Amino acid sequence: MPKLTPMEKDTLKEVSNLGSAKATNTLSAIIGRPVKLTVPYIKLIPIEKITALLGGPHELLACTPVEMFEHKKAVLITIFERKTAMVLVDLMEGKPANHTKKIEDMNLSTFIEFSHILNNAYLNPLANFFGEKFKPESTQIVLDVGVIANELIGQINPKIH
Repeated sequence: MPKLTPMEKDTLKEVSNLGSAKATNTLSAIIGRPVKLTVPYIKLIPIEKITALLGGPHELLACTPVEMFEHKKAVLITIFERKTAMVLVDLMEGKPANHTKKIEDMNLSTFIEFSHILNNAYLNPLANFFGEKFKPESTQIVLDVGVIANELIGQINPKIH
């Protein structure tokens, strides 16, 4: 497992802050409300431990994995707790918050479009910083942590499957 120096960690965190600030402003504009940003943290973990980090194989979250760059191996996973995802969809669709009661009732196409916009807002500053082109591929939604973990492990190291 590679180790980052304190300076590398700080640099990665600052670049991530740029993307997060852009995504936060975009989210605020989409839902027409102020959004509070929590500062991201950097943690390197073995890919095999992603399931435990996300709450276990049966946890239901709204995750949108996106391969970040054309020439570097990196994946951005935007993760929302179920309740947060449902509230965001309600706000985007002009419904009162907490209108949607089950994730199965959530308008997945609205959430996917929202995530695609948010991911692009986040990735643009990162791509500029790294001098890379990011892959603005279509965003997918994964609701099951076990599925997202298996997909990521397969992308990064197919021998682990």
